[in-house]
Amino acid sequence: MSINRLRFSIICCVILVSIAQVKAALVLSDAEHQVLTGAVKSINTHQSLQARQALQVFNEERHSKYAHALSWQILGNLAFSEKNWTKANQHYQQSLSYSALPHRDRQSIQAKLMQANYQLKDWQRSIDHWLLWNKMLVKGSPQAFSAQDYLRASWSYKGLGQWKAAKKALLKAMSMTLEPTLSGYQSLLVIERGLGDVAAQITVLKQLLKLAPTQQVYWLTLATLYENSGSKAQAITLLYSAFENGVLQSSEHIKLLASGLSQRGNPAAASKVIELAIERQYLQSAKSSQLLVHFYSLAKMFTKAINVLQQTEPSDIKHLQLARLYYQNKQWQLAYSSAQKIPVIDQKHVIEMELLMALCSLHLKREERANLHFSNMLIIDPKHLVAKAALRHKK
Repeated sequence: MSINRLRFSIICCVILVSIAQVKAALVLSDAEHQVLTGAVKSINTHQSLQARQALQVFNEERHSKYAHALSWQILGNLAFSEKNWTKANQHYQQSLSYSALPHRDRQSIQAKLMQANYQLKDWQRSIDHWLLWNKMLVKGSPQAFSAQDYLRASWSYKGLGQWKAAKKALLKAMSMTLEPTLSGYQSLLVIERGLGDVAAQITVLKQLLKLAPTQQVYWLTLATLYENSGSKAQAITLLYSAFENGVLQSSEHIKLLASGLSQRGNPAAASKVIELAIERQYLQSAKSSQLLVHFYSLAKMFTKAINVLQQTEPSDIKHLQLARLYYQNKQWQLAYSSAQKIPVIDQKHVIEMELLMALCSLHLKREERANLHFSNMLIIDPKHLVAKAALRHKK
């Protein structure tokens, strides 16, 4: 027997007891009692269609208000067990319209109307019935609500944008569970966002990281909150920890991490992040080579930068980059040779090329060649200060 069918059978047993009690009080006639109990028995023996037909005929006849209220309640319970939320809603409303049911039954219907409207995403009606259900509780009676009821109320309030009420209901639901749940804290995070409470969001995300430490999205969200609140150092530290633990795999965020490390004065760590990301295949080596060259250069790891650059595809800028790196690495002859291969892109590059060759020539003690390059610079830019100063000093 399915769970829904079992629940329906329990509900029907309650109705049978109620019918029997009412009959004893002469509220139902023998004929009414027979039809209603017969319908419940048919449903319990998997003859729902027969029961539905019998109750539809019954509702078209003249009977007591209580009999009609019970008939519609049974139809509502049947639709509810079949998850036909629209029909259940209609049948329960019809049952309540007779104002003939005892308090216990009306309270039960409000609970089911709250759930049916929740399933229909009619958040306002769901809350209306939740409040009526609360109101109908008899003072001093045992708590009637489950954690799931509070969760439905929380999500209905959330749907209405009533964040404070949503949080109150959710915390009540969470207090009724033995262990903290991932879904509970996920819901709480949504609500804290609605409330705009950044500190609370950070607290919730820390809890989510404890429950689901391999979920990249929580690391990234927490890092973003830190950065937006001005704690960039904390954001970078958090992302680095995520990367070290193999959680951070997004190429975009790995590049952001490397850039952040470099900006905070640690380009060597940035280059190590890119190296590992390529090794773990989070980044494509061909597309990341320029990043490695950049961070190696900033870390003054010129030999490594040159090795990476030499393996890249030929490009207009490659010889210029190599010339710069060779020069920084004090490899004057290689820097000069690379500078000679720089294609003429524009005057700016020509001047830089001539300057590199002039400086390399000076280091190689080739002063006449250096002067030639300085002179070439002045032909392009007669006001170039470095070239003018070098030639003046020579004179």
